Amino acid sequence: MSFPTGTMGALFIAFSALSLLAMINNLVASFCEKHRWRRISKPFCLLFLGLAVAMAVPDYPMVYLAAFAGCLGDFLLLWKKKKAFLCLGLICFLLGHGLYIASILKILFDGGTFASIQYVWLYIILFVLVLMELTIYPISRLTNHSKIFAPAGVFYSTTLLSVGAAAILGCVLGFAQYLFLVVIGDAFFIISDSFLTYTLFIKDVKKRDFYVMVTYLLGQLFILSGLVLTLIK
Repeated sequence: MSFPTGTMGALFIAFSALSLLAMINNLVASFCEKHRWRRISKPFCLLFLGLAVAMAVPDYPMVYLAAFAGCLGDFLLLWKKKKAFLCLGLICFLLGHGLYIASILKILFDGGTFASIQYVWLYIILFVLVLMELTIYPISRLTNHSKIFAPAGVFYSTTLLSVGAAAILGCVLGFAQYLFLVVIGDAFFIISDSFLTYTLFIKDVKKRDFYVMVTYLLGQLFILSGLVLTLIK
């Protein structure tokens, strides 16, 4: 698959430009603490980015649907003080991370990466997931004493870390060279969520929304860029 040209290429450039403008507007509003404009611009960052990805890799719906899931999550979290919207927003992000993992595994399977190593990769991933569960749960209990949200936070964090684990696996096996961008993006995503958790449950800081959004948007950009570049090479 090659980079889109013609109408698809023009739409890709247009949606990418709109996404960049939405991101700049959101970050400026976040830094200046203009909360109304920050809330209005937030969902459009991933909406336009998802449309750009759809123009670049139209045959891989899991990738751009992951971006749209992030867009819906951003929209729902505008009312994060209401538990119902918070839960639905987290479910959308969880779905997005699941689609990222599925996209990476599909890339590796389609490339024949696992043909010569049988099921070794599966045992590695399971070991890493169990290790994550054992290390994340005590931290989650320290920051959130809810019997519901603490385990949910562990599951969400494990899924988030699994995106990076799957991408690292692809890089180690010598396939899909651009997956290192996914690893970088996942790291930014973890920083964003960790900082948000810290400010919500331990201590709030000035310009919190700016720091959360700049790392979150970088995370989404790197993850999607890594997947798109891998698929159109």
